[in-house]
Amino acid sequence: MCLGEPACVDLTGNIDRDAASSRGIIDSITWFYLGIEIEYTSFLGSLRSGKGGRPTSTVSQCTLWLPVNQIPPIFWISGPPAAGKSTLCEALLKEFEFGFHLKVDDLRTWVTSGLSESVPWTDETERQFQIAEAAACDVAKRYQDAGFAVAVDHCRNMPTLEKVIAANLADRKLVKICLMPELKANLERNATRTNKPFGVDLLVETIIWTNANYRKEVPQGWVVIDNTHVSLPDTVHRVLQLAEHVLGGDTR
Repeated sequence: MCLGEPACVDLTGNIDRDAASSRGIIDSITWFYLGIEIEYTSFLGSLRSGKGGRPTSTVSQCTLWLPVNQIPPIFWISGPPAAGKSTLCEALLKEFEFGFHLKVDDLRTWVTSGLSESVPWTDETERQFQIAEAAACDVAKRYQDAGFAVAVDHCRNMPTLEKVIAANLADRKLVKICLMPELKANLERNATRTNKPFGVDLLVETIIWTNANYRKEVPQGWVVIDNTHVSLPDTVHRVLQLAEHVLGGDTR
């Protein structure tokens, strides 16, 4: 199975077979989501504590071996506004002894003079986004090295993020997720948000554009998750399962 391939799945195990077949990865997706039932407790315990583990359960004559000195992971969570990125990051990090929620927008908006907002998008906006993204990578490495699981929370298209990661985190293995609810659900979630200092109607056009366009190009190594009809605990569980597969015996 090639776990570096992008997958188009929802969290109940359903597969977008047309999209998957077009990428030649239908067998690997079927195996990952439908063909494996392994008890992950020991592995996830090693991730959460940073202390590693030992051989764990055997399923279908397959023994899962775990590292002794497992380093907590870096998760990069992308997706449209109101896709559930921050909510997922907060819940995910509660599964670890030490967790750091890194919002790239927080870094970006620390600019006190000359801040360029995302609407309208300008060359200066792009420059400031790139600065904040590079800074986020530096912070993520520092916290991971100190034993923290890190969740980077950022709305940006995956091909651009892949360039950021290649330039700044090439020595690390990341769990790369794009949350992608159905557009109707995405807009409904936005309409009920209360965590923004501006009217959420300003984000409607951005949500419509990102929800459509982020689906068009999924780089190798990213997994798109449709979280429209799935509970938060189930989403967390699936991301932790993905971490086991992506990171394996080493997180760097």
